[in-house]
Amino acid sequence: MNSDDSTNTAYYDELDQTLRAHPAGAGLYEIHGMASALACQANRNEISRQWQALLGEESQGEDFMRVLISVLNLCESSLNSEGFEFTPLLPDENTRIAARTEALAEWCSGFVQAFHLINRPKLNKTANEALDDIFALTHIESDDRKAQVQSRDFAEIEEYLRVAVQLLFDECRGDQATAGQSEN
Repeated sequence: MNSDDSTNTAYYDELDQTLRAHPAGAGLYEIHGMASALACQANRNEISRQWQALLGEESQGEDFMRVLISVLNLCESSLNSEGFEFTPLLPDENTRIAARTEALAEWCSGFVQAFHLINRPKLNKTANEALDDIFALTHIESDDRKAQVQSRDFAEIEEYLRVAVQLLFDECRGDQATAGQSEN
């Protein structure tokens, strides 16, 4: 592990602990999952209300809301990028596989919670399957296989999430753009 990796891991661990200590109780990975789902919609007018619905009244503090909006902006920026830059925020490969798996389940749980909160258009079959797969991952657990096999499987799941979320983002944003054009 180089110094940048250990610095990032320490920073994310500290940020996760700080967020969990907040009365809303959600950790960094769950909040990033929520922000990723909220980024799938274009209606920024509802963001504060949606965060409140997901995290309760505690999310309405100015400092905490600033963190939530910053995470959302980062997700939206990476999903809008030309270079397919979106990556779910999860612990790196130097973290124990059990901790990585737990974080993945939290991320997926946050994503599903927030995605179901969004008034979304009817999704196509592929997008619905992707959402169902993300829901299934909320129940993922580490097993007794060798860490090397689990790490390979984890990398495949992480890549699948990148593609699935981008697909859902494109599907939702495409439907919203089409709806906006038909209203004109």
